[in-house]
Amino acid sequence: MQMNLRFKGMESTDALKDYFKERIAKVKKHVPVNTVMNVTLAKEKVQGQVEVSFRYNGKSIVAAERSEDMYNAIDTVVDKISRQVAKAKERARSRTSNTIREISTS
Repeated sequence: MQMNLRFKGMESTDALKDYFKERIAKVKKHVPVNTVMNVTLAKEKVQGQVEVSFRYNGKSIVAAERSEDMYNAIDTVVDKISRQVAKAKERARSRTSNTIREISTS
């Protein structure tokens, strides 16, 4: 998976990059290799914002979170993304199994 990390209104730090990559690793194993993930880490006044978006099985997966603690925002966004990917994966699996059942009963 290719990640486009963009920092807005703040300095790019290796600590934040590494933390995000470490946390997103659990999602990476469920997403195809050719996926492009766009990540924006922004700082506005005292609040930090993390936005993540990418396409998975033809659906747009988008999550955003604001928090005073950037690490907390990253954790929350990764949890949101994990739930959305799991839900999309389950929907694709149920559609496939329903189609197979309909064909076999015909």
